[in-house]
Amino acid sequence: MMKMEKTYIYKRSGGVERKGSIKTWKTIQNT
Repeated sequence: MMKMEKTYIYKRSGGVERKGSIKTWKTIQNT
């Protein structure tokens, strides 16, 4: 697994880019 920055930009449905902590990003991935 590659190292991720503290602040990770993830794309949500609709292609909207949002900034969130890695913890938030992981939560979204698990959802």
